[in-house]
Amino acid sequence: MVYALRTAIDAGLRHIFVVAPYCSIIIQTVDVLRKALVLDGEDPGAVVAEIHHKVEPNGYKYHQYAVLWEAPVIVTTAVTFFETLAGHTTKSLRKLHQLVGSIVIVDESHASTPYRLYPQNERWMKELATSWGCTFLYASGSLIQCFDATSIIPQELATRMRQVESHRVQFAEISRFNSLQQFVDFIESLSGPRLIIMNTVHNAAVVAVGLQERNPTKVMHLSTALMPADQAKTLAKVRERLKSDDKDWTLVATACVECGVDISFFTAVREVCSVASLLQVAGRVNRHGEYPDGATLHSIVVTGNEFTFHHDFRTSRFVFYQMSDEGWIKRYQHEDISASELVTEAYTRECALDEVQAASQRIIDAENKEAWADLNYYVIDSAGQTVVIDEKLADQLERAIYVPLNVLMRYSVHIWEHSLDKAVAAGWAGEIGSSNLYRWMAAYNDFVGYMAQLVQVIQTPERADGHIVPRAGVNSPGRLVRG
Repeated sequence: MVYALRTAIDAGLRHIFVVAPYCSIIIQTVDVLRKALVLDGEDPGAVVAEIHHKVEPNGYKYHQYAVLWEAPVIVTTAVTFFETLAGHTTKSLRKLHQLVGSIVIVDESHASTPYRLYPQNERWMKELATSWGCTFLYASGSLIQCFDATSIIPQELATRMRQVESHRVQFAEISRFNSLQQFVDFIESLSGPRLIIMNTVHNAAVVAVGLQERNPTKVMHLSTALMPADQAKTLAKVRERLKSDDKDWTLVATACVECGVDISFFTAVREVCSVASLLQVAGRVNRHGEYPDGATLHSIVVTGNEFTFHHDFRTSRFVFYQMSDEGWIKRYQHEDISASELVTEAYTRECALDEVQAASQRIIDAENKEAWADLNYYVIDSAGQTVVIDEKLADQLERAIYVPLNVLMRYSVHIWEHSLDKAVAAGWAGEIGSSNLYRWMAAYNDFVGYMAQLVQVIQTPERADGHIVPRAGVNSPGRLVRG
């Protein structure tokens, strides 16, 4: 931010954008930036805007909820930022002019968009930089070297950081578990505090509730199943607990905490996802060197009817297995290659796959033909909608009473279309008027959020041995097939 401020002052730029992949990063970033940048008497929300997910309701009554990029500093999600560049409707484009003459920090850039979008991203970035007065700053602990860029990190510092990294975390071999029971046993055998990161909201909730059945006081949960207001509260509690003498506990989360969040655990477990994810989770383990003997990061694969499979990670998982078998991760541990070199190799391999190349080319062809409605550019393939959790806010919206946008976003969630359709059919959610906004009408708690309704893990009365019997809800189970 210091670099961005200096650049903005020197070049007379209009706005500073901070683009982050996850809401958890936005919560942390906004808190830090408001403390640093807001002067006495200023409205924090007017100085540093906080935009979590897209709120684009239909109908003239709801036009006031269209997000505008008017604050000096705008902190927003990669979904909102990049899909605005790809937008073709008045509703999605009405804020785009604010980007001209601005500096954009793409935080945790390795996770900003899927790799298939990178070729088109590069074209847009070059045009914005050369023709529209924009400056881009890419930041990541596992930076993909795919753009022509100049580093702002001195080489001497980079070398020292690399040496420290090689001793901070040990990477365990891949472990496989074919039931929730087996996986929960493994988690409880590890030294704490423990961080478990799963590939889907469903899987995180299943594991969290499974651990809760064993011991309710030793588990916490953080994912986008929680509305941002509850995410912020949970993250604050996690930080306080990490400072305490209590070590025997587990945080179960999704990728929302794997990068950019300043937390540090003794042991981490990551469901196999990608090479970049592995390196990022390593940044949440022994982060400040508080464990002198080092800490351990386990990569795991889970199968069984309890779990779902994230199909967007097919190619990245294939590359992960390939590079792991070839010893690339061991080379990183032995300082033969840097984190950036490791993740750039993974990026190159994934982009060389036929399906990724074909998807990239389709987007470029549509852009060249100015067929923007056919661009099919989505940061996340599955479309979703804003679902208001807070009953009072939903009632106000139903009566067309104005609710401040930042309040609406903090007390709602984004649910993917396939899950929302089933929730609506089950009577758990319903549209507010014809607004394209929905209200949640089913179970919600501050532990697993709306997943309290969508998935249940129960302990049957007839079993006295503590075995957990899962009962899946809306999300259909999936099985992992290697590659």
